[in-house]
Amino acid sequence: MSEEGVMPNSVTMVCVILACAELRDLGLAERVCGYIGKAGLKVNSVMVNVLVDMYMKCGFMDRAKRLFEEYVDCNLVLYNIILSNYVRNGMVREALEVLGEMLSCGGPRPVRVTLLSSISASTEMAHVFLGKQCHAYVLRNGLENWDSI
Repeated sequence: MSEEGVMPNSVTMVCVILACAELRDLGLAERVCGYIGKAGLKVNSVMVNVLVDMYMKCGFMDRAKRLFEEYVDCNLVLYNIILSNYVRNGMVREALEVLGEMLSCGGPRPVRVTLLSSISASTEMAHVFLGKQCHAYVLRNGLENWDSI
């Protein structure tokens, strides 16, 4: 692409980072991050979302969590990425901590993906009370028509 005189932009880099995540290739992803810095590309919320997901898929939970905590615009997608990856990796206590933080600090309103991760975490921990709380949230907020919940 660069050889043809077309300079990659933020959208291009998001696609490349997504590919690195699927390949679980942290080395390549680190080189991509280096390029982003050198090229002076603006890091936006979509880029942060895919970076966190990539770090988690590559097994670098600490890096992902640090990036999550440092980013000031923690959006719903970012919360769901953290939650679902923690649950997928058996780190259910960490997932529940993030959920608690999301709910207590006025974070974004949970949606289906958030609740599915929360219910999965409560199942993994055999935490019946949390499962009931999730169910109550669904009922209180009129979400019971969601087939997957």
